[in-house]
Amino acid sequence: MVNEIEHGIAGTAIKAQIIGEIGTSKNLMTTREQKVFTASVIAQEQTNVPITTHTTLGTYGHEQVAFFKEQHANLEKIVIGHVDLTGDINYILEMLDQGVYVEFDTVGKENYQPDLVRAKMLKEIERRGYEDKVFLSMDITRKSNLTYQGGIGYSYLLDQFVPLALENGVSEQFIQKMLRFNPQTFMK
Repeated sequence: MVNEIEHGIAGTAIKAQIIGEIGTSKNLMTTREQKVFTASVIAQEQTNVPITTHTTLGTYGHEQVAFFKEQHANLEKIVIGHVDLTGDINYILEMLDQGVYVEFDTVGKENYQPDLVRAKMLKEIERRGYEDKVFLSMDITRKSNLTYQGGIGYSYLLDQFVPLALENGVSEQFIQKMLRFNPQTFMK
């Protein structure tokens, strides 16, 4: 990891700017996953590059944060992914209380979580004052998610979800922070 950050990837001059997506299984961290998390913390310590994580269906986020704290990782440079899948605002707020960023990054995957639930959770996060610690995106992972394959496509976030969030009390300022300014701050 450190070599790809400092020198380049696969013999090129292209340098990694983020560590991840590193993940845990549903409701557990396997021995292999723990090794990857440990290596990621070491790489972050040496390079100050941010880490992005994967939670399986939003589970094990608290444990990821606890691991990073125990390892003295820079929590300001960690984002816990897929937290919107939990549907549990208190679960998400507890992670935000620890100082990490969180990603609402499965927008449009209504078979896992209705977007209306996501919008309502975002409104509460904004009300609680955590608007500087959230990213908003889509986890387009398959060809079938693309418009030309009959999926919702990349534009769904701006064309469908943002208007839904605004209609349900999320401010335009918070939308801009989640889409633009928070990721910029995180990557500095």
